[in-house]
Amino acid sequence: MPCRHRTHAHPPADNNPKSSVGLSERTVATHLDKVRDKLGLRSRTRIALWVAARTRANS
Repeated sequence: MPCRHRTHAHPPADNNPKSSVGLSERTVATHLDKVRDKLGLRSRTRIALWVAARTRANS
């Protein structure tokens, strides 16, 4: 029987993180801007690659 529960590991189908964690779209955008500025990265893809590289390095 297929699993019917969604977890936070799987983003919502509409790619809208606020719907699963209760944050406004503007709050999410603001946090992403701050992360990009702090890391010197300009896209969510670059942030994801940075996190993946650090996760592998710490494993």
